Amino acid sequence: TSISILSLGLALIMAGVFEQAGLAMIIGAYVMGLSLSKTDLAYAIQHSLHPVQELLVPIFFVVSGMMVNPLALTTKSALIFGAVYTIGAIISKIVGCAIPSFFLKFNMIGSLRIGLGMVPRGEVALIIASIGLSNGILSGEMFGVAIMMTLITTLFAPPALNAALKVEKQGLNKPVEESDSVELNYDFPTGESVIFVMAKIVTYFKGEGFFINEIDEDGKKYFVRRDDIFLIIVPKDKGILIELAENDVSYIETLVYESLIDLSSTIEKLQEMSKPKIVHRDTGLNQSVSKVDFSNLIVRSNVILKMQANTKEEAIEELIERLDDNGYINDKAEVLSVVKAREESMSTGMQYGLAIPHGKCNGINELCISIGIKKEGLDFEALDGQPSTVFVLILSSPEDGNPHIQVLAGIGTKLSSPEKVEELLACKSTAGVVEFFKD
Repeated sequence: TSISILSLGLALIMAGVFEQAGLAMIIGAYVMGLSLSKTDLAYAIQHSLHPVQELLVPIFFVVSGMMVNPLALTTKSALIFGAVYTIGAIISKIVGCAIPSFFLKFNMIGSLRIGLGMVPRGEVALIIASIGLSNGILSGEMFGVAIMMTLITTLFAPPALNAALKVEKQGLNKPVEESDSVELNYDFPTGESVIFVMAKIVTYFKGEGFFINEIDEDGKKYFVRRDDIFLIIVPKDKGILIELAENDVSYIETLVYESLIDLSSTIEKLQEMSKPKIVHRDTGLNQSVSKVDFSNLIVRSNVILKMQANTKEEAIEELIERLDDNGYINDKAEVLSVVKAREESMSTGMQYGLAIPHGKCNGINELCISIGIKKEGLDFEALDGQPSTVFVLILSSPEDGNPHIQVLAGIGTKLSSPEKVEELLACKSTAGVVEFFKD
């Protein structure tokens, strides 16, 4: 945004300088725009200033139209002069642009196409005509003629150019060696991983001196440019698409590869930090006080006093089955998949016999908890290597905005000592379990 504001300011300054020099302001603004169009910032400036264009351009054309006197164009002399003037404007543009093009590697048909494409007059002609009218140099009749010429040339060019383009002939004397556009596709397991990878790739591109402009219209896109290298990065649900020139593939693939290696190293360090021992040591969880109100989260029907499971997988399935039987789950298979995937990344078996399997998925309606007790214990790959006896399953939807992590921390705090776990194991009824968490 700051770059676009600075560019607009420079255009206004240049317009003022040219005005003081006795030239039209638009020439100064045009010179600044032409200079910036050759930089890596061109697309970002164009996109940021588009709302300004949408506001001012219609106003300009309306004001120009209001300055026309329609009656002045109804005279025979005005119509004849306007017709001659318009024909001259068309011929002059075709000849003036086609002849130079003919000496710059274009053949006859190519030069004609360029000439026809340059025929339309627009805001520049209207601005100059408006200056002439406001300074008394042009009469109302002559200004109307200029408007008529602008309108006719604008309507004439598209069909004429379209006819020239339909001629099946190369416009150049020698074919141009085209750099074919290619697509690089990178697939990732989840949408979250795409976000992390994109952040790292963007950082690497910036480190290489690329200018990146993020556009979010029909979906997020990143326009990346440096010198003559230009590419478009499009994040997908579970992947990243990169559109680029074939000549740049090797360079960009290497850059993306290095960014992934760097990200992989970062993830390894984060995994080391995420071990439960480190988290408990750093946060002082054992000395915390639970601030979660479990009164509406833990109900008797979701408590299993004597679990039948003998393995970790069976325990998870039994807890999910209880929630499914009570109508909390819409898609049991999805819930089971999410919880097991979380366990594969790192076991939720804590210490003192507590295990807290959990997950977020769209297969449930609201945050829900099921509790299971197995006094004999089973192997849940716990942090302290001891069998787990208390199992608390926490499920929530990513769309609900419920305090999933807060509830998770609250359970850990509530059962943060062997005495608390033993107190829960001593409960003889589901009502007792509910009261334990309400206390």
